[in-house]
Amino acid sequence: MTAVCRPSLPLAPGFIIRSPQYSGAGTGKGLLVRAASQIAFNFSPKAFTSSGERAELEKRLTAALVAADPIIFLDNVNAEVVRSNLLAQIATENPCAIRRFRENTKVVSITSSAFLAMTGNATTVSEDLARRFLIVELDAGCEDPEQRRFDEDFRLTIKEKR
Repeated sequence: MTAVCRPSLPLAPGFIIRSPQYSGAGTGKGLLVRAASQIAFNFSPKAFTSSGERAELEKRLTAALVAADPIIFLDNVNAEVVRSNLLAQIATENPCAIRRFRENTKVVSITSSAFLAMTGNATTVSEDLARRFLIVELDAGCEDPEQRRFDEDFRLTIKEKR
């Protein structure tokens, strides 16, 4: 419901969809984010990853804000503690101030109603981000979740019933 309501809310928590470190691949984290985006916005999100470097993450987040897509999707943040002042600002300030690319002195104000989603295996966040995100734990309860088979195509069903 947060994804559906997000455009009308001044602020909303982000979501971390995570799974166990060693048996988490293929549990459906990305599929869950894509399903929420399809239902809420009829939009396929452009996922980007964290390089593990804080400065690079800030650049990628800035680019995502400038793109003004309805969802900011940080994918495959595996076994990492995410620290980002900009991510904290996006979650709790609206509008938020960002530095223009290649211009250290120019700051612009961007209003964002983007739904924030992050996926990963054994992902954690710093203290500042912990209160700004809701955590969804996925555990398939098997050793190789990516080997599971389902009867119908989940994404196609969402498109048909949307």
